Amino acid sequence: MVEFTTEEIEQIINYLQGTCKSIDDAIYDIFGEDRDINDLSAGDYASIDERIFLCNTCGWWYEQGEMAENDNWECEGCADD
Repeated sequence: MVEFTTEEIEQIINYLQGTCKSIDDAIYDIFGEDRDINDLSAGDYASIDERIFLCNTCGWWYEQGEMAENDNWECEGCADD
């Protein structure tokens, strides 16, 4: 397992935000076949979760500040619908 650097986690976050891609897709698209999702540590996931979230309704990645104030992990747009 090759650990991700802070800069690499930042790349993943920037890549995912505003997309509906998976973390696995992001890692492959950025780093190629040399890295995969199994290289992410619990701390890496925590770093990602501090900045962005995956809306359970529409499947898009948003900044944490765009999360609706409910327990459904939804973006504000989906919560309003």
